[in-house]
Amino acid sequence: MTVRLEAIQKRFDERAVLKDISCEFPDGQISTVLGVSGCGKTTLLRIIAGLEEPDEGAVYIGAENVTRTPPQQRNLGMVFQDLALYSHLTVQSNLLMPLLARGVDKELALKKVEKMAHRFGIGSFLTRRASSLSGGEAQRLALGRAIIREPKVMLLDEPFSHLDAPLQREARQFIFSELRAAETTAVLVTHNHQDAQEAGGKVVFMDQGRIVQSGAWEDLYRRPVTPRVAKVVSFLEPLSIQGVVKKVDNRLIFWSETLGLNLDVNSRLAAVWDGDEGTCSILFRPEDLVAKNVELVDKSDVIAGSVVSTFLQGSMRFCRLSHHSGLIVDAVCGDDVRVGQDTRLAVWMGGVRQLLIWRDPTEEKNPA
Repeated sequence: MTVRLEAIQKRFDERAVLKDISCEFPDGQISTVLGVSGCGKTTLLRIIAGLEEPDEGAVYIGAENVTRTPPQQRNLGMVFQDLALYSHLTVQSNLLMPLLARGVDKELALKKVEKMAHRFGIGSFLTRRASSLSGGEAQRLALGRAIIREPKVMLLDEPFSHLDAPLQREARQFIFSELRAAETTAVLVTHNHQDAQEAGGKVVFMDQGRIVQSGAWEDLYRRPVTPRVAKVVSFLEPLSIQGVVKKVDNRLIFWSETLGLNLDVNSRLAAVWDGDEGTCSILFRPEDLVAKNVELVDKSDVIAGSVVSTFLQGSMRFCRLSHHSGLIVDAVCGDDVRVGQDTRLAVWMGGVRQLLIWRDPTEEKNPA
């Protein structure tokens, strides 16, 4: 069942929380609303659920306008950030309640509960209180309670944020596989780009109450339209440098006075840059930077520094360099790099595969 939002506006007192939100979440996919805390994504989810009413705009579930329809009549399932289980009741009672509330015969409801509990790996816990479950078990119960009523759409509000890393991975795999198997339309709200990546569906990125970009996760990663998008979808904190673009001998050169850095960016900017000079911000991802030998130090397109730490990200090894200006640079390095080495390394910025440049660092506009 497709979910469609048309020109949604919402204010709390004098503060505009949602500003002209229009988007569509496709039928049968797990879509994600991604953004930092306070961007308006949870309010948007609550409006879809009917827990908040928009000041303006419309919400459609399929072809039906449900903007003023009470939440209990929308047939939506919801998993809250705090799970909202009835902790004093048993697992069985938690699963039974949504069925009995809809008037399902109790004998039939008990059979559905037993089947659902075994499918979700909590069949041996039916007589235990919800408060006695582990984080992963409680997560499965919350999803089972939401899905047992066969909702048109599933809504998930930061469902993994309270779990530690190993349980997050397990919970993501389980929940997403169940939703895909049921071909359930789902909308997931999260600040974690890994949730969005593993969900596999459409990603809607929100910032300050607006949708700034939407599409596949890979599109947001490779072609972010603002520095905020680029930072949120990156695995490690990107390196952001402010400077100016100048035209030298009919070529465009990026210059950072602080770093003494000159980069030839003509091939990336020539087709879109208007004017001879302009202030801009340039962004590098650590996985695109490689720490090289000190022999590169005299070049104008390197950042040199001392190794202050090394760390692993998956199978990739990184070192953290400290530049004399105070700038910290993370870059890929070999096993021979060690903390405390007297050797100074350099990162060759001119060899970066992906360079993200914004026309004015004070305004988050489309990258050049």
